[in-house]
Amino acid sequence: MRPRDIWELMTEMVSQSLQDSLINSPELILKEKLENCTALDGEERVMVCETVLGTLHFEKVCEGILKGYADCLRRIVRDKISMYIAAYLMVFQYTVLGGHRVRELLYRCTTTPRLVEYLEYMLNPQSLMEYSSPYWNKHYDMNFITSTILRPLSDITPHVRKDVIQWLLDKTAARVVRDDETGVVNKPTTRTVAARAPRVKNDREERSGKIPPAEVRSMLHTIPEKRPPRIDFTKTPDIVTKSGRSPTEPIGFSFLTREKRHNTTTEEQPACHTDSPKPAREEWRQMLYKPVTVHMTAGAIRREAQTYLKWMEERNKSLGEMEAVLRNSREFELWQRQEKTRENKRREAELLNRKAQIESASHNAVQKRKAIEEMKRMVSSQVRADIASQLESFSAERDCEAARQRNQAAKMRRELEGKRRKAVEQAQRDRLTAAADVKAENMRLREDALEEEERIKTQRIILIQEIRQLRERNRQRQAEIQEKNIQLQKENIEDSTYGGMGISMLRETLRQGKEESARLEEERRAHFGALRQKEREKVEALSALCANWRQNTRRVRDEEMKSKQQEAARLKANKDEEDERRALLLCDALKQKRKDRRTEFFALKAEERRRNNELLLLAKGTSDMEEKHWSQQELGAINRLTVRQNKEFRSGFC
Repeated sequence: MRPRDIWELMTEMVSQSLQDSLINSPELILKEKLENCTALDGEERVMVCETVLGTLHFEKVCEGILKGYADCLRRIVRDKISMYIAAYLMVFQYTVLGGHRVRELLYRCTTTPRLVEYLEYMLNPQSLMEYSSPYWNKHYDMNFITSTILRPLSDITPHVRKDVIQWLLDKTAARVVRDDETGVVNKPTTRTVAARAPRVKNDREERSGKIPPAEVRSMLHTIPEKRPPRIDFTKTPDIVTKSGRSPTEPIGFSFLTREKRHNTTTEEQPACHTDSPKPAREEWRQMLYKPVTVHMTAGAIRREAQTYLKWMEERNKSLGEMEAVLRNSREFELWQRQEKTRENKRREAELLNRKAQIESASHNAVQKRKAIEEMKRMVSSQVRADIASQLESFSAERDCEAARQRNQAAKMRRELEGKRRKAVEQAQRDRLTAAADVKAENMRLREDALEEEERIKTQRIILIQEIRQLRERNRQRQAEIQEKNIQLQKENIEDSTYGGMGISMLRETLRQGKEESARLEEERRAHFGALRQKEREKVEALSALCANWRQNTRRVRDEEMKSKQQEAARLKANKDEEDERRALLLCDALKQKRKDRRTEFFALKAEERRRNNELLLLAKGTSDMEEKHWSQQELGAINRLTVRQNKEFRSGFC
């Protein structure tokens, strides 16, 4: 399984275990996840179990490292679970897994600069003691912190820097980590670019590099030669045969002798489109006898060697004919055959010696490679055996720890189960008691309600009886009054009617009472109308005052709004003007920078053309030296052959 997939699996397991720690145990979550993941092999499964359980067990250690890192470098931590696992691997598993395995797991678990900062923080004991130790002291003692956390980190510091941090920096593009993040942040200084005076351009200098020479332009339309076959070093070299075509005649370069152009406005057309007049015979003769320079390439050297071998073959042929005339051809053939045999033996011996050297070198290389592979195999087997033994010991310790944890968890589970059962029974008893109390209270309230209802009914009946008695008494009293009035009317009608007043007087008194009542009503209405008018005037005055205050407030607010808008418009205009000025300055700076780069580019091009011309001139001198060298070689061969022939002639005549 890929390291990236293993890391995502471990992150998911740790995150789910931390979230569901109150519901399910980490062992059950880990077991369920591993049953669903079938791509893991045995070692990877053991590593995942060890890493997840160890991270959960030492959660406070990882949390202290992460919080100390955030406090030290003022960082906002996002990949919390990944940082926990990275801290556990560096503190407790680096010596077990090794740097190559740890760096493959840490690669791309988060951003590389953040990961490198985190690792550098863990490898700094002063930062750990200053920022992470306050978090660790809440859960661990100083002996555990020193022996279990700080000492292993100090032991693996050089290996981590070499195997992990340097590998991560070489692996990714973000190789630079700011050194000033833990110290004082230096503000970047503005770099002032001195304005350089623009150099005057030369049209002849710029235009001369645009069109290549005529020879280069003519090479664009030529078909390249086929590549020669590969040399088989296992066979003896063949005798060089005569080439089927004539050697190439050098024509030289025309740009060394051509005149300068006077018309700078017209551009030179390509060689394939120019119609030049046919030169005269005198010009051809001058070109034929004019010394030319040849650039000594590999092809030119091969052609010159072929010409020289052809000339030597013809020379040897003519000398052989002369020797056949002067001496007996049988002796010459015998000598020639002996020389050829001796030369063939020498070549075979050289070839066998070379072949033996090649075979011995290949055999030594194979033996060396086998020895290296055997040593690597032994080292890897030893490392694998050590890892297996460590895994077995760790698995045994982990099994013991898991058994202890299971026993402790079972004990705590039994205690919790007993407490839960007691709590449930107590809650059941409390619930039954409360239900009985509520039921008794309901019964009492129901009885009180019935008693109250009976009392209200009794009071209503008593009240009805009293009302009936009062009505009866009132009826009897009215009857008595009527009987009394009738008797009084019968005895004295005038005196008994309306207190001794007559009908006319009673009407007059009633009219006066009505007029007085109407007058009093009018006075009261006038008084109340005056009061209402005063109140209305007060309300109108207050409403006018409020309207004036609202108008003034609205006017002040409008003036403030207008002033703010004007100020904002002025600030915006100033900002736009400043932005435009900066844009113009930036545009001028970019134009000046582009002009400087263009000038520098043209200067480099001119310098390159000058160097190329110098190289061509030097090549001309080199070709002259090569021609002199070959002429001296030819003279030496001719002199040696002449001396040998003279010796043979003298020995033949003697």
